[in-house]
Amino acid sequence: MENIKLSFPEQAGVPSQALSDFLSRLEARRIPLHGFVLMRDEKIAAEGYCPPFSENSLHRMYSASKSFVSAAIGILISQGKLRLTDRPADLLPDKAEGCTDPNILGATIRDLLRMAGPHAFSPYQEEGVTDWVSSFFHPKKPTRMPGQMFIYDTSNTVTLTAIVERITGKCLLDFLRDCGLAEAGFSPNAYCIQTPCGVSWAGSGILCTTRDLALFGSICMNGGRWHGKAIMDPDYLAEATSRQISSLVNSDHPFFQYGYGYQFWQFRYGFACYGMGAQLALCVPEKGVVLAITADTQALPSGIDAVLDAACSLFSEIADSPLDRAPEAEKAFLEKAASLRIPLPVGDTEIPDSFTFFGKTFRFQENPMGLKWMRVQKQDNAVVWEYENASGAHSLTLGLGDYVKQLFPELYDGKRISSKDTQYRCMGTACFPLPNELDMLLYIVDDYLGSLKASFYFEDNHVCVLMKKTAEWFLEEYDGLAFGIAD
Repeated sequence: MENIKLSFPEQAGVPSQALSDFLSRLEARRIPLHGFVLMRDEKIAAEGYCPPFSENSLHRMYSASKSFVSAAIGILISQGKLRLTDRPADLLPDKAEGCTDPNILGATIRDLLRMAGPHAFSPYQEEGVTDWVSSFFHPKKPTRMPGQMFIYDTSNTVTLTAIVERITGKCLLDFLRDCGLAEAGFSPNAYCIQTPCGVSWAGSGILCTTRDLALFGSICMNGGRWHGKAIMDPDYLAEATSRQISSLVNSDHPFFQYGYGYQFWQFRYGFACYGMGAQLALCVPEKGVVLAITADTQALPSGIDAVLDAACSLFSEIADSPLDRAPEAEKAFLEKAASLRIPLPVGDTEIPDSFTFFGKTFRFQENPMGLKWMRVQKQDNAVVWEYENASGAHSLTLGLGDYVKQLFPELYDGKRISSKDTQYRCMGTACFPLPNELDMLLYIVDDYLGSLKASFYFEDNHVCVLMKKTAEWFLEEYDGLAFGIAD
């Protein structure tokens, strides 16, 4: 997409100062931004990335993935291979075999698209479930009448994805690429994590670049066209990106209480693809603008508010026509965008003279994390946390004043859920908020995103360790409180 990048933001009516202000607002709220791309009229007006992320980095989109499923459904409808009134139970008869529940049997494609399916929960999350698609038709909890009320349930999207892949014989992203996304410039190496039964987990698991997300949003906003070429059906998209059901009661954020379409959220200025951790494609048809954002705000309860507030402030500054070039403001923005960094924890990065606990081994009392012992070692511009838990002896290197990239020592899910076969890429840092306290901040920056925070409080021959993880389905053994005594 380099060939569609504008020379300066004002060409698109976007003040460079407004872009600097947007980044400053995120910085002031300590948002772990990973990247952003602002597009207008199919051209990139501005972008920026925080290391280790770049314009080529594949990034987990979490529930922003759901909108891609909607697009695929729309293409199949335009090809005459599917109807909104079709019933998943008829399209996946092997998965539905034995189902007698009228609520499940009567649910339609449109019901699932609007998050008005038969479940008030996600059946695939029930203990012991391995076939996520079959679980939709054979839940262990009562169902509800479909089509009436919005209740956010990713099993709807799992089932829709299975239908797409059953009809096409292709994985979801390959189908979309073949239908025009590839020609538009969508990354050829983008992929989707699979469910345990081998279906694309497109309710949460697409990994593509921030540019790809902006490109997808732009196509959807422009009636399914990219540079004049039709990729998706405009009539379907007009429905999909408009309010089809109320989200007032069951949306946990006021920004998204404007309704829900077909796997697209409505918001004050238009529609959005929205995923956990602030994965966003905010589409503003009135201005012809798409703002794609990738980040990890999972550990910040108010983080999504800060991101959306900053985005709306930026939208309000965008003019209706091109602006004169503003060289000084442009230079300041480019410098700011080039210097983006994920925030560091607050504290001293110089080792206090009074910190005398390096090399000491502390043995723990019984604790929920299963920690057996730990020690802290000093290294050039870093500290090393050595420890042993139920999976063995490990170490993590934590930069002082910077992040150190490494592999997290535990084995977790790979590209298919429930295959504990990979170490996640991570980056860790530390600081001394007090002379006898060491704080750790670690981000997982892989196919799965998450964070781990820890405080180590040392006094005499004791250490108190408090750890908190914010991650979906992993880092479970790094959450809790432990007390240790030095040998």
